[in-house]
Amino acid sequence: MRLLIVTNVAAPYRLPLWSAIKDRGVDLTVALLEPEIAAGFGMPEERARDWQAAGQQGASHTVGLRTWRFTRGEDTHYIARSGVLQAVRAADAVILCGWDSPAFWQFLGACKLTRTPVLGFYESTLATSSFTEGPIASARTFFMRQLDGVVVPGVAAEESVLDKGVAKDRVWRGFNSVDMTGFAAVNTPTDAGARDFLFVGKLIARKNVDSILEAFATLPDDCHLSLAGSGAEDAALRAQAEELGISDRVTFLGYTDYADLPAVMARHGHLLLVSRVEVWGLTVNEGLAAGMHAIVARECGVAASVDGMPGVLLCDPTPESIAGAMVRSLDQWQGRIQDPPILQHDGAAFADVHLEAVDAVLRRKGRGQAAILPLR
Repeated sequence: MRLLIVTNVAAPYRLPLWSAIKDRGVDLTVALLEPEIAAGFGMPEERARDWQAAGQQGASHTVGLRTWRFTRGEDTHYIARSGVLQAVRAADAVILCGWDSPAFWQFLGACKLTRTPVLGFYESTLATSSFTEGPIASARTFFMRQLDGVVVPGVAAEESVLDKGVAKDRVWRGFNSVDMTGFAAVNTPTDAGARDFLFVGKLIARKNVDSILEAFATLPDDCHLSLAGSGAEDAALRAQAEELGISDRVTFLGYTDYADLPAVMARHGHLLLVSRVEVWGLTVNEGLAAGMHAIVARECGVAASVDGMPGVLLCDPTPESIAGAMVRSLDQWQGRIQDPPILQHDGAAFADVHLEAVDAVLRRKGRGQAAILPLR
């Protein structure tokens, strides 16, 4: 079975998914709208290097498309210059990992023209949808309803897709995945990090780090907070820590290479992701795999999917609610959590969901059973 996935970039966290799809015996091609990642793509130079390395690792099944690129705010959009129809004709099914670039509409049109089954992968939640009404919202709804199926990475994304009028029998829900191997390797029975909190991410307003600092200031003096990341709010957050009188208990680690992140998590017991808005938050997957507790704001897409897992504490993105969750996390600490259930949600499990969706669509279209190895 020849499967074409169209996406913006070769994100490092997608490599395990793509590899698992190939391991199922699928002839996979991943078409990239942005083949070359650079610091100008909206990320620091260090992170761009991580992503470039990931792109090289996944190069065996990725192809770069010739595109025109334009930006609107923080978002980048693409128009395919050539190759769309040829790529679609070479596939038995297509998965589009977006809708908001003209290129995705070009691929959708090519699929309709060639009668190639076309699915979507949709991550946004109701909270992260930028437009709830008007022409853009209508265009998104129209696009979604043209798809033969939609794969979503969690409960919150499924709710958003159903809200846009997609029939429930055309939605396949999985669990957003990341390579957790390195993080699980540092999860040994230990009390390390019992009083240590960690934030991983950009130091920008959306990540709500200012509320983390305000909440942390209410904790006992034997607690410590580390911030692993860089961004526009760096100077303001350092000044805030000084004003709160906690600068001696807060460490700004700066940008942390992805390869070094498991070791950082091994030194901390409590992870914080309390963004004001967040499509998912894969750092939660990684922290839980490392045996950490995870304090997660309900506004984050990951929250509904990890709710009830050992060590997960949900809160509102306010200093008071965050502080309460941090206190509860300290009180509930009994050492690093062994055999965390997040390990069940790896790239192989997510690949199964993708291929179940493709197989069902091919059957519905009368194309017979896809040539896929048995799913686990």
